[in-house]
Amino acid sequence: MSGAGARALLLAALCVHALHAHCPRLCDCKWKGGKESVLCPSANLTGLPAQLDAGTQLLDLTDNPLVAIRKDAFAAAGLLNLQKIFVAKCRLKNIDRHAFR
Repeated sequence: MSGAGARALLLAALCVHALHAHCPRLCDCKWKGGKESVLCPSANLTGLPAQLDAGTQLLDLTDNPLVAIRKDAFAAAGLLNLQKIFVAKCRLKNIDRHAFR
C-alpha cells in the first residue's frame, strides 16, 4: 500500500473511531443514509441521551418511554446539526413549542 493509501486508511479509521467515541451507552452510532446517526430504539430512555456528538444529524428514539421534550432541548444538548428525529411508539404527551428552536 502506498503512503497516501495508508494515510487515507488511517484517516478513515480515525473518523469511525471519533464517531463511536461519543456514542451513548445503549445506542448505536454510525453513518446511515449519508447522515451521522445515533440510533437508540427501545433503549428505555426517558430523555435525550447524554453526551451526543454535536455532528449528529439523525436521532432515532423509537419505542422509548419519552413523556416530554422540553424547551430548547436539542440546542441545550448541542444538537445544532440535527435534521431528523424519530419518536414513533414513544409516550409523548408534551412537546414544548420551542423544543426544536
